Amino acid sequence: MRMWRHVGVLLLVGFACSFELDLVDNSVPATVAFEFTMSGADEASGTLMIPVILSRPADVEITVEYALLNGNNATPGVDFDIVTGRLVFAVGEYRKELPVKINDDGLEGEMVESFDIALSSPTNATLDESRAIHSVRIADHILPRVIVGPGFTTSSEGAPSMLLVKLDKPSEGTSTVVVGVSPGAPAAANANDYTIADGAMVTFQAGEMMKTIAIGEKDDALDEEDNETVVFTLRGASPNLVIGAAKTIDHLIADNDDMPQVRFNNATANVQENLLGETTTVSLNTASGRTVRVDFIRDAADTADNGDATVFNSPGTLTFDPGQTSKSVVIGVNNDNVDEDNETVLVNLSNAVNATITTAIHTCNIVDNDTAAVSFSTSTSSVDEDSSGGISISVRLSTPSSKQVSVPFTLNNGTTATDGSDFTIITASPLVFDPGVTQLTINIDVPDNSPGNESTERVVIDLQTPTNAPLTSPTRHTLSISE
Repeated sequence: MRMWRHVGVLLLVGFACSFELDLVDNSVPATVAFEFTMSGADEASGTLMIPVILSRPADVEITVEYALLNGNNATPGVDFDIVTGRLVFAVGEYRKELPVKINDDGLEGEMVESFDIALSSPTNATLDESRAIHSVRIADHILPRVIVGPGFTTSSEGAPSMLLVKLDKPSEGTSTVVVGVSPGAPAAANANDYTIADGAMVTFQAGEMMKTIAIGEKDDALDEEDNETVVFTLRGASPNLVIGAAKTIDHLIADNDDMPQVRFNNATANVQENLLGETTTVSLNTASGRTVRVDFIRDAADTADNGDATVFNSPGTLTFDPGQTSKSVVIGVNNDNVDEDNETVLVNLSNAVNATITTAIHTCNIVDNDTAAVSFSTSTSSVDEDSSGGISISVRLSTPSSKQVSVPFTLNNGTTATDGSDFTIITASPLVFDPGVTQLTINIDVPDNSPGNESTERVVIDLQTPTNAPLTSPTRHTLSISE
């Protein structure tokens, strides 16, 4: 449910009139009424603009009729002019003004004159009967003019200033005027930027001509638009004042905060491959009152292949709405079964808007979790020299490797067969596994050269320390050669 409130008080000479506008439920029709029930004038007033308000901004078009109710002792067409008409509130509007022209009839020595204006026949709204009539009192002399000034003022949010309201001659008894407060343009200030409230009242005692009211600029920590503006408008003067021509001023509040810094929270992270990636945080060192944007992109200089890692939505843009301080960049990692060197993924920040970049690069170190260990496929084998002529002994890697793996092999002292006559190792040491290869063989020639029966002989081969891989069992293979 949306809440919108406008509160004000008008203190008149001898009595007070209060009003409250409150939206609590859009399903209930808005009410329409005069904002104030009385205003003053004199024969030099010219055209009065009398405000009519809704209890909430219109969500459909709302209309209300207005007309002279009675002239009392003022004569229409002589003392004043008003044309029966209609006010139309467009969607989103809640304040309109109806014009009444006060005439200088050239007569001296008249008494105070007055007339009443009435609202009627609203559409899409209900009439607040307690404020459906507005009385205008025309004084028998020239009243003090109340103005706000000078025409444009400025301050810093760290240096609160005062709004000046003044009369062109001393107040005739106690008199009041209401200060309207509204956002300016193009960069609008809001109630978080100052303490003066819409509907603040300024009171002049008899004989006073000048008053000040604190604007109350707030020294926040938000980087905001440099030129935020608030508009002050005088309205609702008591009947012994007339609002002068200088009734509105723009007040600029200059921001005094530096732009926030945008950065990666951590410059580096070590991520185990089987954890499938990381979410790295990009943050502002302080909240901003403006929208902050920063681009991010994967750096082509990183060492991870596209199949090994992904920076999602890269290239992309992170957008921090006012007040937000944290965004995320997601890096995905493929948990393959290849033994490989640790790889890096680099992400860069650039092109910051409404912020400066500090930590611009994030390095994700992908820690490989695969080991390509070298071993014999079996620890023993046998061959009959009468039937074979040779044998191949398999050496394997436990998993594929992206690196070249080299493993030397040697004859063990436990070999009982005679090298060169009983067997010949054809394959040269070391065995070299190119990337992706997982199995090689040591080929041994076994000739049939025994003149008679002889006992079984052994060829014992040991694997030595590999490069780019560890050894794992079995590291010794025993070949039995039988007659």
